[in-house]
Amino acid sequence: MQFPGPDPETMRLGKQLEAALIVVVASNSDPAPALDIANTMIERGLSAGPPGRVLAMTLVELTMQHLQNETTPDPYGKFAQHLVRLGVCTELDLAAAFTGRALNSGLAQGWLPAEVYDQLAAFDGGDPTILEMLAQIERRA
Repeated sequence: MQFPGPDPETMRLGKQLEAALIVVVASNSDPAPALDIANTMIERGLSAGPPGRVLAMTLVELTMQHLQNETTPDPYGKFAQHLVRLGVCTELDLAAAFTGRALNSGLAQGWLPAEVYDQLAAFDGGDPTILEMLAQIERRA
């Protein structure tokens, strides 16, 4: 069975959201433009969850890109905490975004470091989907 590729509109809006967040973080400005894009994605059924969670998922992805390519401190994690203080997203939104990214990485490579695996197992909250995904991932010490 072959899965369809990413939806072009989702990809376009996702790139716009990344670009908007990069500008907002760099200038420490109002996150309204990024929130507008997140709301558009939700309204069109291209993303699920509240807008803060969409922003959190994008910030986690930007953090991963930053950590792979830069040696400077990550500005996106700090900005995510700023969004929590503003009430734009919640700690749960950030945890869900991290969980999703970590699970996808683990599934793609087939394993996760023990400390990450253990954090995900503790966070699962009894969610059978997370437990099923963890069962497919090797825990490496």
